[in-house]
Amino acid sequence: MDLFYYLDTKYGISELNMDNKTFERVYTEKLSKYFEDFVRTALSEKYGGEEEVMLSPGVDAIITVRGKAVCCAEVKMRAGKKDLELLRSKTSNLDCDKLVIDANTIVYLFKSK
Repeated sequence: MDLFYYLDTKYGISELNMDNKTFERVYTEKLSKYFEDFVRTALSEKYGGEEEVMLSPGVDAIITVRGKAVCCAEVKMRAGKKDLELLRSKTSNLDCDKLVIDANTIVYLFKSK
């Protein structure tokens, strides 16, 4: 629903015919944001902590318990081999679980420890 209202507000799709390329571009951008939000919420529930975002350097999700980081994660639609190395370098000062989560590895969030 959010996607429809966004597209209708921005492009007036309820009154216009939107070309497929515009729709695909917006859908892809919004889908990755929805996926990131979902993963952040799932991680906070799994670790029993608060959701946070680290803006500098950019880390998609940090889960804290009583102010201490217990998990940090990069969320990608398709993760590459270098993503974990990059996350580790961005968060070298944090002593916590470091995860790269993509559409193929999301199922591991729902497995018990």
